[in-house]
Amino acid sequence: MRWMSLLGVVLVAANLAADELETIDGARFTGKLEGISGSGEVTGAGIPAGARLDSLRSIARDVKVAPVKPKFILETHGDGRLLVNSVSLSNDRFTVALAGGKEMELPLDAVRCVRLEPDLAMASFKEALAHPAADFDRIFVKVDKQIDVVKGLIVELNDTELSFQFDKETRKLPRERLHGIVLAQAGEAKAQPATVQLANGSRLAGKVASLADGELQLELQGGAKAILSLESVERIDLRSARLVYLSDLEPASVREETLLTLPRHWQRDRSVTGQTLKLGGRTFARGLGVHARSELTFEVPDGFDLFIASAGIDADAMGKGDCEFELLDGNRSLWMQRIKGSEDAQAVRVELKGVKRLTLRVNPGADFDFGDHADWCDARFLKSK
Repeated sequence: MRWMSLLGVVLVAANLAADELETIDGARFTGKLEGISGSGEVTGAGIPAGARLDSLRSIARDVKVAPVKPKFILETHGDGRLLVNSVSLSNDRFTVALAGGKEMELPLDAVRCVRLEPDLAMASFKEALAHPAADFDRIFVKVDKQIDVVKGLIVELNDTELSFQFDKETRKLPRERLHGIVLAQAGEAKAQPATVQLANGSRLAGKVASLADGELQLELQGGAKAILSLESVERIDLRSARLVYLSDLEPASVREETLLTLPRHWQRDRSVTGQTLKLGGRTFARGLGVHARSELTFEVPDGFDLFIASAGIDADAMGKGDCEFELLDGNRSLWMQRIKGSEDAQAVRVELKGVKRLTLRVNPGADFDFGDHADWCDARFLKSK
């Protein structure tokens, strides 16, 4: 029967849906993520035995959820951003209901700010978030047609009011008058080993503690744990201890010299013109953008024995550019490739056994240095074992 045939097609399509895992050296494979042990072992149908979190860069899941518009936004340490439909605070813990998802709790110390009017962008709120105080919260209060800032320490937030301490006294404000809160933050936030992107647009940063029975447990800064339904997880980006991005390092030396064009300095995680790194139709979040001529020399971290990248002319050059890319150990050339703006990017994989310093050199090819917007995308040092 026709409906039986259609059902078979649907079932086959469902079986084909799979998670895509990318390793730190760029290899990709598909499988069905089912478990992560406390020691970091990753298991599931189609996932090779012995796969571990520290060997992966990302896990992309085939999750489709209709977009939602949140009522409020909480930003957490590690560049986390939660889209929520309700938020309250009691006993130093926030309770939130994720937009289109479940309720979860967060410790007060894990939250950077609460945006109660997320559609209203304010320069003063952004400035307070960029430079938070260490010993008091900033409360943004609507007064007539203006917004004033009140200093204090928030105690409780419910559906009707906010309680906070000021000069050792407890004071209250109607919730309807609140624009948002920037919380006190002592010390700098630490880089987290994982960022979890949810299908509703939220993201959380922390350490993946475990995955079992469809629940992903994420350890947040400060030791608190968030429990997320695996069905709500769209992507997990990982920072392996076996991988170091060159854009996170400070060069040991820099040499830059243009020929006929205006000087342009190298950039971290951006093209030399300050745009998102893009080679062909693919964009990159990490990498180095330079202009010919350039030489960036980096110390190779102890124990790291591989360099991997994608090299090419950034798409913002509009097909122009002609560069000679080269990797050197002192005066010894390890790899060299000439790439034009009209050509595809080249995969780079170079062993670094015995190399203490690695120089990334880009020289102009023909046509002087016009359009020589060179990218070392996803440039990274790896420990192969």
